[in-house]
Amino acid sequence: LGMPLSARTSTGRATGLMVVATLAIALLAIVFSNSDQAVRIGDGSEALLRTEELLNATIVTRSTIDLALIFASAEDSELAEKDATDAIVAEGRNLVARIESSLTSLGAIDPTLDPTITTAAGALVSTAIDTLDLVDARRVDEAERVARISLTAAFDGLSNVLIPYRDRVAAVVTAER
Repeated sequence: LGMPLSARTSTGRATGLMVVATLAIALLAIVFSNSDQAVRIGDGSEALLRTEELLNATIVTRSTIDLALIFASAEDSELAEKDATDAIVAEGRNLVARIESSLTSLGAIDPTLDPTITTAAGALVSTAIDTLDLVDARRVDEAERVARISLTAAFDGLSNVLIPYRDRVAAVVTAER
């Protein structure tokens, strides 16, 4: 075929990684978009919808950052291409913006929103941006360290306050029915 076997194998692996990444992002997009299609019943249901949207955005953002780290690491061994990593980083930035807009929407619906949710979301957004910036600069070891320690803590911190809030809102919605 004109290419040495090692070049064809490397190209095949890179193509395989692209297919897996595309499928993973498509699956996450489907899950994420389903949160926008929920039936709305009153303010409680709107708050529940926005809370679920925020939770989904944080989960998909975390997964996208992990995928960006995998691709950035694979660039050294030529198993992934820079363009693929760049596309995943760009999607991660879009998802971070989605976290911010979901939080703003939730705050508009519930003006008494617990400030610990806002603080925890801010910490996650800041750490996610820092991690994406490091991946974008191809400082992969540092990005992995930030993701492992700070991003995990920020993700857990937001989940630990947002899930109980979601459960309280769900109980109100259930009582309204």
